[in-house]
Amino acid sequence: LPHDMSVFAFDFAGAGQSEGKFLSLGHFEKDDLGTVVEYLKEHERVTRIGLWGHSMGACTCLLYAANGGDQVA
Repeated sequence: LPHDMSVFAFDFAGAGQSEGKFLSLGHFEKDDLGTVVEYLKEHERVTRIGLWGHSMGACTCLLYAANGGDQVA
């Protein structure tokens, strides 16, 4: 990674190594993403937030941005 860049990766509930049995293909996961973004905004070392997702992750990023998540790139 370039200097001064960090990555925060996580699994949505019900996916990967996370607990949970159900996925909503982005509908509820956008709220999980909002929680992660708020967590990152609380840290002074984070100056910009970019989102990247694959498949359901990409759908979740788009749903988050479409529902007021305009503070991310």
